[in-house]
Amino acid sequence: MKMEMTDFRKIYLFIRRLKGWSDVYYDKSNTLDEFLRYLLHMLFYEGTTDLASWAELVESKAYDYSGQLKNDLDVRELASDIRSLNLREQRIAHRAMAILDRNGYSLPPSDWISHLNDLTDDLFQNSSNKVLLFKGMLKNYMAVGRSADLINKKLGWQTATVEFQGGSCVFMVLCDYSLEVIGKELDYEVHDKMCNFHGLDLVGDDSVNFSLQQQMIDYFMVMVGEIENLSTKGLSYRKVDEKGNICETSYPYMMVSSEWLHLFSSQAETLEIVSNHQWKISLDELDLLCLLADFASEKLKIKGGPQMIGMDEMFNSMNCIDQYVFIKTIMEDHHDKVLIMDYGGTYESYGDDAIFLADKYKVTLWSRSSMGDLVLPAVVIADDLIARIRTEVPNVVVWKEKISDPSDVMSMFPNPMDLGLKDKNKYNKVKLSKRKDGKYVIRAFLGNSRLPVRQVPEDLAQHFQSLPDGVVRETVLKTILYSVYSQTNSEQK
Repeated sequence: MKMEMTDFRKIYLFIRRLKGWSDVYYDKSNTLDEFLRYLLHMLFYEGTTDLASWAELVESKAYDYSGQLKNDLDVRELASDIRSLNLREQRIAHRAMAILDRNGYSLPPSDWISHLNDLTDDLFQNSSNKVLLFKGMLKNYMAVGRSADLINKKLGWQTATVEFQGGSCVFMVLCDYSLEVIGKELDYEVHDKMCNFHGLDLVGDDSVNFSLQQQMIDYFMVMVGEIENLSTKGLSYRKVDEKGNICETSYPYMMVSSEWLHLFSSQAETLEIVSNHQWKISLDELDLLCLLADFASEKLKIKGGPQMIGMDEMFNSMNCIDQYVFIKTIMEDHHDKVLIMDYGGTYESYGDDAIFLADKYKVTLWSRSSMGDLVLPAVVIADDLIARIRTEVPNVVVWKEKISDPSDVMSMFPNPMDLGLKDKNKYNKVKLSKRKDGKYVIRAFLGNSRLPVRQVPEDLAQHFQSLPDGVVRETVLKTILYSVYSQTNSEQK
């Protein structure tokens, strides 16, 4: 399919940012830099400025405008928005600017949605599974009332609500490519006349913005089709936690199909975005959804479709630990296997598998860190031992991978568990808990002997408790266990 689409989502975001700048430009109390005022004058007063040339002028001036204004706007972001528009989208953006200019960049909500709602009820009174769509002036569409509710029910796209004289109703602003997604789930009809609406009076509504991002992601999933693995090239998302701390998580890769999309952090923790049209994120995570939609849009630009990557290329962008955890977490066939990674003749294993191999074959246990904060036990296995392991361990899997960094220069450091593995006795009845005084402690037995309660660092304990059940959580607990009791083991010996 030829990907010459018009992305109203990007036009919407451009206009949304532009309106923010209009408030600054027309506010006489704001003292603007002379050149900045000139740039804004070209946009808001001249009205005929070529957007691409304007963006080029802004970018050529390595000038930092951020921090000069009350709301910390940066005009370079506006230039970046323009750069993301193709020629057709730039023409539509010009048309939108003309509409806004005629209204002084202030458009109060009108009653036109009420009229579309009446048309919807009149034309489809007897239809329970069909939606009526209206085509707007900016290559966008609108679903109102019952039609918007039905799309929300089938696809999970966010509806917005508008109040007008005499009532209110729900609605949804749609992009042209969204019709292909709708058509896979619902029968729809586009009204035979273009309606006199543009939606520019709705650009401040986060529900509208959220729905537009969902539409791009769903369209991307339709274009992907079969299950694919993609590198996101370090997509990073910041959010504020309950304590007011800014937390940043990197999601270097994703798995996507026509029915679901999952992100994976640098520690291979899964963040489910959508599954079978059930969206797992809320309006509070709009920024993350925007990042994903932008990523999807860029992928769709390349050679007319998504640029997928094979497992080798994806794993090449990961650290050894991330590769191991990814395989153990995602590949269902390998959950209960002893996994050994073959990096061009260098054999390593991590986590529980490393502990098992170190204990069984008396090899040294090390630690290796991931791209994130995860540290797992690790073993390096000699060539002659590999053949023996293949014979003696029935559920072993040797996974051949390519990696650019040789083993001897990767970070590897002694693991305190190595002493513990020399003991014939095994730890059991392990429990990590939080006391009433707020401190975290660990309890365990060594053989039949109860060990003393030991305190665990708060950040390490909280990291463990935040992990979902699985190999990472179990291995982190064992790392904590052997770390706090390694001195005890040494004294007992």
